[in-house]
Amino acid sequence: MTAQEKSGAFGAAFAGLTEKLPLRFWAKVRLGDDGCWEWTGARSAGGYGYFWWQGSHLRSHRLAYSLLIGPIPSGLTIDHLCRVRACVRPSHLEAVTMRENILRGFGATAINASKTHCNKGHPLSGANLYLRPDGGRRCLACKLAFDRAAYPGRREYYIAYNKSHRERKREIKRHYRNRRRMTAQGAG
Repeated sequence: MTAQEKSGAFGAAFAGLTEKLPLRFWAKVRLGDDGCWEWTGARSAGGYGYFWWQGSHLRSHRLAYSLLIGPIPSGLTIDHLCRVRACVRPSHLEAVTMRENILRGFGATAINASKTHCNKGHPLSGANLYLRPDGGRRCLACKLAFDRAAYPGRREYYIAYNKSHRERKREIKRHYRNRRRMTAQGAG
C-alpha cells in the first residue's frame, strides 16, 4: 500500500494532518489496537522512532508533537502518556519536566521516590525522615542505628588520625619557627 493509499485508508484518523507532515512520515505509522499510532520506521535501541527531517535525524514523537501541537517549550521533554515509546499520536504525548518524566516512569528513581517506608518498615516521613546532602531521603531510625553500630570501629581510627595530625602540625610549626630564626640571624 502506498503512502497516498495509506493516508486515504486511515481517513478520519489522520484528517488534516498530512499537510503538516509529509506522506513518507505517515507511511511509517500504523494504527494500533490500543489507540496508539505506532512508529514502524527506524527505532533507537530504547524503542524511540527516528525520522529524517530537513537534514537531520529527529525522534519521531518529538517531530509529531512539534508540528501537530506546537513547539516544545524550553526545559521540557515529551512524555508518552500511553507508555509506548514508539507512539506518535499527539494526544498520547505531553510536554513535562525531565523530573516529572522520570518520576512517571518505572526506573529505580521512580520506584524509590514512591516508597513510603524503608526496608525495615519505618515511615519515610515526618520526624523519621533524614534528607541527605545530595537531596536523597533516608530513614532516620536506620541511619542512627547504623551510626551507633559503626562508631566503635571508627573511634580508634579518629583518635589515631587526630594524634598523627597534631604531630604533623607541630613538625610544621617547628620547621617554620626554625626557618624564621635562621632568616633573622642571617639578616642581623
